[in-house]
Amino acid sequence: IIIWPKVFEAYRAVVMRARLLRARGKLQREGLVIHLVADHVEDCSHLLMDLDGPLSTLPWQQEMAPADEVVRPQGDHRRFPVKSRDFH
Repeated sequence: IIIWPKVFEAYRAVVMRARLLRARGKLQREGLVIHLVADHVEDCSHLLMDLDGPLSTLPWQQEMAPADEVVRPQGDHRRFPVKSRDFH
């Protein structure tokens, strides 16, 4: 998102305070690069509260299956010990 100085000054409080922004403007494309040149910015931080809910309703917060558990090796798990070098 590109916010030119004139637009930034108009929405300075919103940009500096918000945790989640919604921007409207014009899309610009140059090759594979796409920019949104903002002409309006609004604070949508209140929408972050919608992400909070019971564990059973949010897929990323559900209990993990046994296959998802990480088994960490105990002790020195390096395959080859690393020797230090003295560079003079």
